Amino acid sequence: MIFRDGSYAILQPAKRAALVNFGIHHWRWSAIPVCICLLWLIFPGDDRAELVAAQGQLAAANAQLGLMQRVKRNAIQQAHMAADAAAQQGRALRDSAQRKQSVALDLEAAHGAITSLKAKAVLAEEARNAMAASLAQANRAFDQERRRVELTGRDLALARQASDTNNTSADQAAIELAGALKGRQVAEANLNLSNNALQHSLQVARAQADLAARDLDVAHQERDAATQAAAEQHAALEEERQKALAMAINLSAARSAIDLVKSQSARRSARIGRAIEASVAAIPLASQSARQRNSSEKGNSKVHKSSKRVVVATTVTLPDALLPTTQGPRQ
Repeated sequence: MIFRDGSYAILQPAKRAALVNFGIHHWRWSAIPVCICLLWLIFPGDDRAELVAAQGQLAAANAQLGLMQRVKRNAIQQAHMAADAAAQQGRALRDSAQRKQSVALDLEAAHGAITSLKAKAVLAEEARNAMAASLAQANRAFDQERRRVELTGRDLALARQASDTNNTSADQAAIELAGALKGRQVAEANLNLSNNALQHSLQVARAQADLAARDLDVAHQERDAATQAAAEQHAALEEERQKALAMAINLSAARSAIDLVKSQSARRSARIGRAIEASVAAIPLASQSARQRNSSEKGNSKVHKSSKRVVVATTVTLPDALLPTTQGPRQ
């Protein structure tokens, strides 16, 4: 497996060194089957069962050692997987922090836009007040002109009643009255246009303010979602760290158990070797004593040979973390 931190070049020499150390410390495992074959050819038939039993115990020890090594490899793989998952969680947490910072910048921009729109609304309100003041002034001027026209009409009526010869003055007064009416209509039209423009400006400002408020609400929601996602990522990272710590503890227990099995296997192999050497050394002595007894007794007595069986029993105690369960081996 190739890791992102470049540990591939370190893992391969470690494996080769482990294999070399295993071959150096456990060379007796390859020599024991040769000794068993020699003893099987030398010993009589009743000792072959003992050798077969010893060979079975040796095979069981080899199987236990293989199981321990597989458990160790599985624990190492799980620890590497947990480290990769923790690295991915860290990158996800950094991405969430960047998104949160971007949302904060968007919120600041939205606040600036809202402030600008509020200033525009204030200016529009001031313009409306100015237009209202202008309209009031125009109304006052129109009222004054109307009163003046009424006064002129009364004066004209009086003039018509006083003299019918003053037609020119009457016509001039009529023209002035028509001009005043036309000026009033123009003033009303301008006032209506100003009111319409002011209403449109106010509607646009209100629509922009509503849009900015909605954008601000969306930005707040995104910020809350980013905060919640960051909290969830942090919790998941903490959980993965706890799992990695538990796997490291299990790996340490597995290594201790493997070292214990190796030491027990070495002691058991040494005891089996000493027992085999003692049995091999006892065979010539037993044959020589039998020949001496046969020559002295001249065949009158029978020699009964009894062979001692060497039984080596070894108990391997495993920790609770490596004991199999009903669902299979512990992970």
